[in-house]
Amino acid sequence: MIKGIVFDWNKTLVDSTPGYNETNIIKALEQFGKTCDEKTAKNIWVSRERDNILSNSLELTSNEQENFWNKFRTYTNNREENTIILESVNYLKKLNSKIGILTDAPANVFEQEWNYFQKKLDLNFDPIIIARPEYGFERKPNPQGLNHIINIWGLEKHEILMIGNGVEDQKTADNAGVKFYYFNPTQTPSNKYKTLTSFKELI
Repeated sequence: MIKGIVFDWNKTLVDSTPGYNETNIIKALEQFGKTCDEKTAKNIWVSRERDNILSNSLELTSNEQENFWNKFRTYTNNREENTIILESVNYLKKLNSKIGILTDAPANVFEQEWNYFQKKLDLNFDPIIIARPEYGFERKPNPQGLNHIINIWGLEKHEILMIGNGVEDQKTADNAGVKFYYFNPTQTPSNKYKTLTSFKELI
């Protein structure tokens, strides 16, 4: 029996207005005399290759990358207005399970989206772990953050389900030894893992 569900954040519980992040990445790069197309900008936002793209393809130094992300954040100060709460999240209010969040989104991005999310839905996710070294957790697919949630809940691994939209989420669950479901299956390959088109299926 599943007693605790750990959710990824971006594209699992929320999304952004189409093109919003890509447009702001392109604008921020222009401040450093760099250009890229929308596909590259999307990869900088969602891909595990973002650091490689910035360092090698766009030849930004470490200092320039830090300044680039700071510039990007200034352009996304209206992120709340461009946050989309995925419709089926409403069904989570009917769950009897513990619910938590494991994300490696930048903290300031998450905070803006979270504030909007809570105004609209007021769901009690506990704990919320930002899996980044500056917060003491390795990024996914390292299972450190997920194992921390499991320990806080005091549950057995067979009582835990993780839900996410990306391969790194699936690998995190595998590395922790817990069950995994894909959400938003149009962005994931067909494989042995169950896919959900709505959280209604969890009720």
